[in-house]
Amino acid sequence: MKGKLPKKSINVTLAFAWIGVISHAWMLSHALTIGSGAINIGAANAFSLTILAMLMIMLPNARKHPDLTIVAMVLAIISLVVSESYHSQLTLSGARPILSLHIILSIIAYAVLMVVGIQAAIIVLRHSYLKNPTGYFFSHLPPLMSMEKWLFQLMAIGAVLLSLSLLTALPFSDLWFDRQFIHRSILSIVSLVLFVTLLALHHFRGLRGKPAAKCALIAFIVLLVGVSGSRMVQELLLNRT
Repeated sequence: MKGKLPKKSINVTLAFAWIGVISHAWMLSHALTIGSGAINIGAANAFSLTILAMLMIMLPNARKHPDLTIVAMVLAIISLVVSESYHSQLTLSGARPILSLHIILSIIAYAVLMVVGIQAAIIVLRHSYLKNPTGYFFSHLPPLMSMEKWLFQLMAIGAVLLSLSLLTALPFSDLWFDRQFIHRSILSIVSLVLFVTLLALHHFRGLRGKPAAKCALIAFIVLLVGVSGSRMVQELLLNRT
């Protein structure tokens, strides 16, 4: 039936997806641990950890949003390739609890907002599909109303987590405007402002549809450039830690 994937296909896909998640977690646990209680939270490992958290968010909702699961599995494969190809290292040993909390909140926030970015991109493409209805993938997506509702729910959760992540970074505020971190700090704050503004416009003005999805995608790209982009450049190209 149009609009739904066969139940058997979904079950098989989910089985392989969970096997992939378990394998991903096992491989990542070895990459993170470097002995003596220290962990390697370099750019490649941080990216893989974010993808793993994103998969854990997506898979329980896979039956309602099979579109996201397919995209997530592609990203998981990319993250494994990145982890195996680039061996950047940022060692944490005996870190203060507040720093550990900041790292955990940041990774979960980026994972949630990555789902938001993917969902926003699919919604934008879905609106284009409505004008030119071709392709198996878009004809089997959930209703737009359902996709948009989940988009804003995740956006609200992601905005709260990103706010908490920035708040837990306050004890290290002397580093916020350090030359190495200033672009990351500014772009993270700009992204948060964009997400909060979008949520306010949705709540008070009823903003939705393609314009809202485009704004969400822009906010996510700002965050992606500020965090992942700068970190990958510093660690992989400039060999900084």
